[in-house]
Amino acid sequence: MYIDKKTFYCVGISIPIENITKFAVTDQMELLFADKNGDSYEVRSPYPRSALKYREIFKVLTGE
Repeated sequence: MYIDKKTFYCVGISIPIENITKFAVTDQMELLFADKNGDSYEVRSPYPRSALKYREIFKVLTGE
């Protein structure tokens, strides 16, 4: 996963930040998000990763 000012990249896809409507964390390593098309995604990692940092970066970028 990678996030920059305009795009969230995850598992071979890229979604413009402005198209993401929901961004949530259900566990430290489980990330949920949805886009304006109504598609939803769940990302889990078998390796220690912080889904929380991506949520916090998303909040900063969107002013949430």
